[in-house]
Amino acid sequence: MTRKQFSRSVLATLVILALANVAVAVPWYTVTDITPGGFRDLNNNEQVCGSYPTDYGATFWEDGVVTDLGILPGYDCTVAEGISPSGQYLAGYAYDEATYPDAAMAVLWADGVMIEPDLLPGHLYGTAYDANDSGIAAGWSSAAAYSSNQLLPVYWDSTGAVHALPLPDGAGFGSAMDINNAGQIVGEICLSDHAEAAIWNGGTPEGMGVLPGYRNSWSRAINESGQAAVNSARNEDGTHYEQAALWDAGVLTALGSLPGYRNTRSFGINEARHIVGAAFNERESTGIDTHAFIWIDGQILDLNWLIPGYSGWELTMARSINDSGQIVAKGFYDGEGRSVLLTPMPIPAPGAVLLGIFGVGVVGVIRWRKR
Repeated sequence: MTRKQFSRSVLATLVILALANVAVAVPWYTVTDITPGGFRDLNNNEQVCGSYPTDYGATFWEDGVVTDLGILPGYDCTVAEGISPSGQYLAGYAYDEATYPDAAMAVLWADGVMIEPDLLPGHLYGTAYDANDSGIAAGWSSAAAYSSNQLLPVYWDSTGAVHALPLPDGAGFGSAMDINNAGQIVGEICLSDHAEAAIWNGGTPEGMGVLPGYRNSWSRAINESGQAAVNSARNEDGTHYEQAALWDAGVLTALGSLPGYRNTRSFGINEARHIVGAAFNERESTGIDTHAFIWIDGQILDLNWLIPGYSGWELTMARSINDSGQIVAKGFYDGEGRSVLLTPMPIPAPGAVLLGIFGVGVVGVIRWRKR
């Protein structure tokens, strides 16, 4: 082989190796098992809230330590659903396993102390989904069971006093599902013929729209900049269709879906507009027939592709993402349901990998030719 042929061969090999590195999904996240720390919500302080998988008490996880938040007296189970950015306030609900989700009761925590908040006059049930650093929590209150679809959107102040959120003309019911530190609240409003995602700015409701071809929508998450994750849904010939989207300045952008999955549902969004959730086919999917996803810069990715291979984990649902890119999710390990914290690993960009390998190859060839 001549020197010229050798040089070409080395460079070709290096390019192939670099392109292979670009094409193969590299591990982007380390996996930390936080069971029984729950998997409901995560803030920028790496604090996670949720509930025990066995005795159904609410939990708070931080630095590997799980704090038992207790069970509301008179109920079988209590869940901490949302945590404020500072971790001072939490929001959730209590229920009896035999009647869930119809007979839920809202629960709040301030500095670790459980509060049973007020409901609207004449109401029996309620749920709080999230709280901000002012101690304001968003949720719903109802005089009838959850399945009656007669929920009213509310917020609670730091004392536990309840306040009704206004509904627009033509809307009879609704629900508030998330709140940011600016006091913006997202959820849904129920109109005469469909439900629509809604945002309350300064207490004034505004519809967020529905993706084309879908009938209903709702929003489960908003970031500090007022951008939100929205889900649209429809039923057609007995088949359920659902599509997650980014809502930004009044515009909905569909996220798409993962290969082999028809539907996506979003649960969390951070300041970088990265959205996490679950991809699935059937509406009542449970277990490993769902896959956790992240949407980054227009691309939807299976989180199972982005963790170390052969780790034994099957990630089924991603519930929250913070501004550092950490994700709280749930999945299975050796067939057992677990909660995990995913932490991004710094990796070189594919272009940098290609350039670096190419550069090393050129230097090597030059040195060889000088011999």
